[in-house]
Amino acid sequence: MLRKGIGIDIGTTQISICTIEGGLLLKEPNVAALEIDSDRVVAVGQEALQAVKEAPAHLQLCWPAWDGVVKYAGVLSVMLRTFLRRALGHTLLRPQVMVSIPCDLTETQINAVEDAMLAAGAARVHLLEAPLCAALGVGLDFSVPVGQMLVHIGATRTEAAVIFLGDMVAHKTAHVGGVQFDTAIVNGKIYADGKLQKGDKFQACVFANGRYYGGGYFAAPAAEQNDGIIDCCIIDKIPLTTFLKILGDYKAGKHLTNPKIPKVFAYRKAKTVEIFFERPTDISVDGEIERIKGKLTISSVHNAVTLATPKACQPIPVDTEVMKSAHRFNKR
Repeated sequence: MLRKGIGIDIGTTQISICTIEGGLLLKEPNVAALEIDSDRVVAVGQEALQAVKEAPAHLQLCWPAWDGVVKYAGVLSVMLRTFLRRALGHTLLRPQVMVSIPCDLTETQINAVEDAMLAAGAARVHLLEAPLCAALGVGLDFSVPVGQMLVHIGATRTEAAVIFLGDMVAHKTAHVGGVQFDTAIVNGKIYADGKLQKGDKFQACVFANGRYYGGGYFAAPAAEQNDGIIDCCIIDKIPLTTFLKILGDYKAGKHLTNPKIPKVFAYRKAKTVEIFFERPTDISVDGEIERIKGKLTISSVHNAVTLATPKACQPIPVDTEVMKSAHRFNKR
């Protein structure tokens, strides 16, 4: 009887077990239900969520691994042992396991993952960085002598790596992932001149009387600075992968005209905009972060700022052809 080889991804929110032959065998929440008095593991995965829901006074939830780091080794071992039994059934030979790990774990953290896996019943444990695991999963050709870049987005971290001939030659980690992306989704209502524009969840919104805002994003391509009108660009709640695909066109101001972009943008012009936030929400006002709860009103006020200039500093008419000539001269 041959020893089985399996792959395990111990994610922040989910654990997945798969084989080359059988594909995905198990996908369960990375959580356990513990007795409050004794810390004994009562249930794991989806069953743990249901158990705590039924007996909240006696049980508590525990996430034994978070952001790729083992927090509670004993709980993780019990959970992995249960998941291995569910995925493989009863086997005479213990499996060989390939575990996906983040790129920037310390040696101590790596040893904790390996020890938990061995305690769960694995015969041998091999560790491989998550971007390489993802590259194998999507079928990247490692024999091609060119650099290939891959971005792996998890629940609490995003890892970008450059892979060359099967080796990871460079990588960068940002501790932002799906959990933070979901948290950023705004619950509220947006009214433009008294008409409801958005009454559910939205990803982001931009209000401007100019075309650009911070970072050089061309968010309001139809805006005019002197028309006294507020331009509103609202982005629907969308998956992170979809947002990343359209980010380039959004920054370049092509999000309203490119027919290939999904219809996730709502663009309106109004003199007054009202936003009702259901919970405290951080917003950026001219580069400053403000926390808003309840109602926020944005309006365009004509002649709100008056500039006084001395008589000697009168505007000088500029000839267009002169400006064009100066521009050509500077380019030389």
